Amino acid sequence: MSDMRTDGELVGDARAGDHGAWTVLIRRHAPRLAAYLGARLRRPDVVEHLVGEAVVAAWLQFGETPTPGELTGMAFISAPLNCTVQFVGT
Repeated sequence: MSDMRTDGELVGDARAGDHGAWTVLIRRHAPRLAAYLGARLRRPDVVEHLVGEAVVAAWLQFGETPTPGELTGMAFISAPLNCTVQFVGT
């Protein structure tokens, strides 16, 4: 059964301590992030590493991000990678 909550609801629920909401966000957006990075880097080993780093960085910066209504799940997961992707992709 799929989770019908919006990304904003999931972020809010995860901030409130719902670890299942965090899992749904990761499962929902990590494959798209991997596809995005894979198309640019063409290095599966680097892509896998960067997606993992994005998940960890997003978790560590969880309290420092904008409110759920200001950020989609994909942006929430990929935001910590912006500088890294630009650097690696050059």
